[in-house]
Amino acid sequence: GICTTLLEQNVITDQEVDGVYAHDRGSCKFMQNNKIVSNAQCGVRIEKGANPHFENNIIAEGPGCGVRVSAGGIGTFVQNFIRQNKGPGIWVLDGGNPEVTGNAIWDGLGHGILVEHQGAGKFETNEIKRNSGAGLCVATL
Repeated sequence: GICTTLLEQNVITDQEVDGVYAHDRGSCKFMQNNKIVSNAQCGVRIEKGANPHFENNIIAEGPGCGVRVSAGGIGTFVQNFIRQNKGPGIWVLDGGNPEVTGNAIWDGLGHGILVEHQGAGKFETNEIKRNSGAGLCVATL
């Protein structure tokens, strides 16, 4: 069937794990115009074939990564503001393969985008600046 789940204009903060966790082939137009801030691990985690769409969100101020795509997760990220996370802004590994377009990835304490351990993806027209690590670090084995 058609998935009609839409989460819009929510504030998702101070969760004990991730702010948003999409897994097991979850694929909906999922998140737009939300604030996902200060969650204990990642702002967004996508795994196990999930393929949600994130657009115009703020994903910020996490003690871990902003976005993690792994274990065969996919996902589309368009025009999000990913800032001030202590880990990578976007971390892709273990078969993760997102499309990341037109995002601002700023002021993180790790790499702007980190692709490693058989991660992949398509990264276009993003603005990556003032991160403590590399803007884009690719260490895929």
